[in-house]
Amino acid sequence: SIVWLLGVSRLIDFVNLLIPKCVIAGMQVGLGVRMAAKGCAYWHVNGWIDALDGKLTCLLCFLGATGLLLRTKLPTALIIFLVGAVLTVVKMSDDGFDVRFQMLELPLTVPSRQEWFDG
Repeated sequence: SIVWLLGVSRLIDFVNLLIPKCVIAGMQVGLGVRMAAKGCAYWHVNGWIDALDGKLTCLLCFLGATGLLLRTKLPTALIIFLVGAVLTVVKMSDDGFDVRFQMLELPLTVPSRQEWFDG
């Protein structure tokens, strides 16, 4: 909510003048490294990367992402996500799961007057 308040009141421009860009960049790098380390810790706990196919997929995605980031302006994260989704569908179909694509149907619920008051 503080970021929203700063954005709406345009105080973010004033705060941007006060804080040096190198401090912001350092915080972003630190947060990114911390999130990556936390994500990598789950690999061995859940056994996601213990097999050869997991390590090979990880290496290929890393090399592909690095190549895309250095050579093109294409959305690298979206491409890696789509490759992962395709690999997941292929692996599920190889394992014998019935893979069907269908539209998500969400039921429409209209609350009654009393439900509005009750919460």
